[in-house]
Amino acid sequence: MNRKVFTAGSLGIACIAGIITGRALSGLVPCRGVFGLLFGRGELLALVKGEGIYEQDVSRVVRETRYVSGSTETPKSVLELRAVLSRLIMNADLRHQAQREPIPESTVDHEYGVLQAQLRDKATWNAALALYRLSPDSFRAEIVRNLQSERLIKDRLVDQTKVTSGQTRAYYVAHKADYVLPVRFHVRHLFLASPPETPPEVVDVKKSTIEMLGTRVAHGEDFAALAALCSEDEATKTRGGDLGFFSEDRMPPDFIAAVKNIRAGEVGPIVRTRLGFHIIQLLEIKASRQMSLGEAEPEISLILENERRRDGCAAIAAELSNRADFVRFPSHID
Repeated sequence: MNRKVFTAGSLGIACIAGIITGRALSGLVPCRGVFGLLFGRGELLALVKGEGIYEQDVSRVVRETRYVSGSTETPKSVLELRAVLSRLIMNADLRHQAQREPIPESTVDHEYGVLQAQLRDKATWNAALALYRLSPDSFRAEIVRNLQSERLIKDRLVDQTKVTSGQTRAYYVAHKADYVLPVRFHVRHLFLASPPETPPEVVDVKKSTIEMLGTRVAHGEDFAALAALCSEDEATKTRGGDLGFFSEDRMPPDFIAAVKNIRAGEVGPIVRTRLGFHIIQLLEIKASRQMSLGEAEPEISLILENERRRDGCAAIAAELSNRADFVRFPSHID
């Protein structure tokens, strides 16, 4: 009995030792290199937290880049291949750190559906998966890893992207000249379309119609009511032709030139721009002025947040791309 127990115990210890040894060996660079060659993934280029990155991984990213850009040539310069490998190293380390981030199944379903909807039909979708040697399940797993990495990066950037009121004030003072509101015009118009390709006989009809409408306005008919009834500017006719406030750079030059010839509160003469015929009513002019800090603050905060986010992402990328346990940069990829 004791011999049987001893034998069983010895076998158990041997099995455990074999498993431990196998795992240890699989983490060694020479062994991982052999595995890559045996399984058709090419030579081992990097080892990150036990995850091997092989020539075929770099080749796949190069093919994806070509597919997305629509290029018929595969980028294969040494610098480009190094950049691809660095990105794969960064992603591998990021996945390792983010693997415990919980991602709801509904979020994965949504992302999968959004990506699938970008292709014409199911056959095209399946062909795209096959091109990258992916199954629906493996692609969903890739989505999960990407979402986990994205969440981890967002969490790491939260504190770095915060902007204080003192920082926005300092930026405002240093860039005050950038926060000046230009002259703005508040206009209504009654519009009949007549672009350059309009047949001459149609132009004649539009011209006669706009002249008739101009006469009705001159005789005291309500401008907004006529615009709502007759204007061909579908975006503004429902509000009586009101274009709101705008500055010179927001409208075509020929339209601005016509507006500048009208006094506030008056209706100008019929004008023809490259778009068609207009009757313009200038309601109000607001003079140029310096924006207050309160008015400029939302835009400044966004600028500063984006700058911090860009710098934070660059710092994270530099940190992650240097975390490989082994790296051999490729000189070429077949």
